[in-house]
Amino acid sequence: MDSVSVTGTATATFSDRNVGTGKTVTFASISLSGTGAGNYTLTAHPTTLADITAKALTVSGLTAQNKPYDGSRTATYTGTAVLQSAATAAFNASSTDGKPYEGTSVVNVTGTATATFGPDANVGTAKPVVFTGLSITGPGSGNYTLTPHADGSADITAKQLTISASPTIVSRVYDRTQTPGALTIGTLVGLVGSETLSVSAVATDYTSADVSSYTTTVTYSISQAPGDTGLVTNYAKPVNGSAMGEITAKQLTISAPSIAARDYNGLTTAGSVTPGTLSGLVSPETLNVTGAAAAYTSANANSYSTTVSYTISDGANGGKATNYIKPVDGSATGVVNKRPTQISGTFTANNKAYARTAAATTLSITGLRFTN
Repeated sequence: MDSVSVTGTATATFSDRNVGTGKTVTFASISLSGTGAGNYTLTAHPTTLADITAKALTVSGLTAQNKPYDGSRTATYTGTAVLQSAATAAFNASSTDGKPYEGTSVVNVTGTATATFGPDANVGTAKPVVFTGLSITGPGSGNYTLTPHADGSADITAKQLTISASPTIVSRVYDRTQTPGALTIGTLVGLVGSETLSVSAVATDYTSADVSSYTTTVTYSISQAPGDTGLVTNYAKPVNGSAMGEITAKQLTISAPSIAARDYNGLTTAGSVTPGTLSGLVSPETLNVTGAAAAYTSANANSYSTTVSYTISDGANGGKATNYIKPVDGSATGVVNKRPTQISGTFTANNKAYARTAAATTLSITGLRFTN
């Protein structure tokens, strides 16, 4: 029996180099050997079927950018999406190196990349960013697939809020404290869409408790009250503001005054005034008070109702007249008494006979004087 065997190192060649399934592969570089090889010839090279799968290409070049919170997952980026440079030794390159075998005239990246934050739109650091929307084009693109651009990362930062109006502080009456009056603030500006948050504020204490005008710092706070739809962590509260407030003097009252009676002296000056007791002082402060009565309408002996005006001055326990308004003018009645007077001199009367009356005759007065 003839001895025949196949010898040589077989080579296999696809029908073409392009991607496809069930492609014909032809084997070559084989021959017959053995003592009986001369009695045979190979009529055809053997064939089989196999697939050429697309090579995955790597795209890069995009860098995700930070952004302030805007309620969306949309991200921005810089750079241009590009493929890796073509393999220098095309047919010896690795099928997993992500590089095309041809230049950009044969295969290139196309499309507009869309960048999307994940997993939500809320504030965070190093949040993942997914790039989509890219593909490949060109006459050789059918031989490749595009691996998605590697995810990036970026921050979503808190959105700065502002306030709609400057704050105002209501003037208040002196009370020995440095606490500002009631504070009125505007509304939040800058919230995204229909989101809502609540805002409050406090004013720093005044630098003194005395009557004056004061400029003070107003500090804002934001919160999520029941019914609010925004998240506090997605926003930065408004920057501190300032407002002017005023402490006004406290009105005092006083009990009824009195005016001492005096004797007639030919003047309209009222008698000495004794003021009443002050009311309305902030404990434990005291003040000194004096009263002055307006002149009478006449110098003659009589009763007169006249106006009493008050003056206040610093007292004890921190009482300062500048922190108070003196009592409004009052009134009191003063009396000018008739002045007691004595008459002196020489008085002479004539003798007379009994006439059944007490009448004297021929009265003479010399050296008449009036003394108090």
